[in-house]
Amino acid sequence: MTNQPSTEISEIPGSIDQARLPATYAAAKTALATCQNVDECKDWSDKAQALASYAKQAQDEELEAYARRIRNRAIRRMGEVLQNIEPAANHHGNSTGGDAPTTSRAQAAREAGISKDQQVQAVRVARVPEQVFEDKTEADRPATITQLADIGRKRRPSSLDGRDPAKARECKAFIQDTTRAIERLRAWRSVVPHMTESERNRLLSLVASISVVCDDLEEATET
Repeated sequence: MTNQPSTEISEIPGSIDQARLPATYAAAKTALATCQNVDECKDWSDKAQALASYAKQAQDEELEAYARRIRNRAIRRMGEVLQNIEPAANHHGNSTGGDAPTTSRAQAAREAGISKDQQVQAVRVARVPEQVFEDKTEADRPATITQLADIGRKRRPSSLDGRDPAKARECKAFIQDTTRAIERLRAWRSVVPHMTESERNRLLSLVASISVVCDDLEEATET
């Protein structure tokens, strides 16, 4: 059974007592921490977003900050709930093990009215380390969902390894050029029979030079 919050964020914004904001926020945190439904998380997020919009128009910075904190937590919890849903069987009919789940992550998101982009964003927010999330959310100016999602984005390991970017690109291009040259040389049987004698002699000279370069390269990379 889904735990129901003791304080509803859907109260009319103008009727919210500023003195009650900390208690309201504490109740929201408790409710969201145990929320198990994607659609309920979305409901909290939508209401918090509306409240933040109202507070901004009313120039109520304290209320806006509390609303943004609640929305951050709602989106994070949404991502956690989505992550806990077993992936659906793939197109070959295989699943991660056992019986195929009755509801996939994508299906749960669709049924809650969550777009693919929102689903990805929520999962990224859920990946943010807990202490980092707390620091960013409890700041005087809480981080936005976009900022949190960027922190939780999985980034590919850098291929620079401390090198100058230009040198890294040069190394990559060198390997690509070498690969293409080797592939071209492997096709010699379709070309050499049609060469003139002078072209063949030139090719043999180049091959000899390649052999010398390969020896030097092998020696250099072993040191």
